[in-house]
Amino acid sequence: GKDVGATSPNGLLEKELNLDISKRLKKILETRYGYQVILTRHDDTFIPLEERGEIANKKNADLFVSIHVNAAKRRSAHGIETYYLGVANSEQAQETATRENGELVHSVKDNQVQQILASMISTTKINASAALASHVQERLHSSVKKKYSEVKDLGVKEGPFFVLHDTNMPSILVEVGFITNSLEERRLKRSDYLELLASAIAQGVHEFKRDRGPTI
Repeated sequence: GKDVGATSPNGLLEKELNLDISKRLKKILETRYGYQVILTRHDDTFIPLEERGEIANKKNADLFVSIHVNAAKRRSAHGIETYYLGVANSEQAQETATRENGELVHSVKDNQVQQILASMISTTKINASAALASHVQERLHSSVKKKYSEVKDLGVKEGPFFVLHDTNMPSILVEVGFITNSLEERRLKRSDYLELLASAIAQGVHEFKRDRGPTI
């Protein structure tokens, strides 16, 4: 919809990549692992950040995964990172959260953000989200590294992402690469690379659910 997200120097749109990877992920999780997957949208439709978590809550979902492509002012920035809800502990994490939160960030003051975090986050959800983020990040980086040895592991981080704070279940936000980096932009144009990313995320999700057993 109206929120195109980040744009590459050559006109590649984040929103198109996010939807493409998400559809691939849904298919893999359903066909390979037998899970039921619900997408927040199936086409180029805008859904406000605050409504995305509500969809997961209403469906009583086990997990919530928000897929994104990163961007940075420094064209040299590159790598893969995964976030769970918390306070941004670095300038780069805050920059990413600010970009993903979009117009919402202007309507909420910093102290209000902290109050939201304090009231909405439970220790159980945070711990489970951190574990899910670790599984997905490790699988993403290791899978991509097999073909592209120079891929940078930016790790698992906390960040104040609005799309994650209303969910009742373990929730993460995945940044699969930098659309503003010329090398990663070229990869993100390729169908086989998007399939590799989706497959890795699916494997990370499955490993988390397998390790957690029947508790979710």
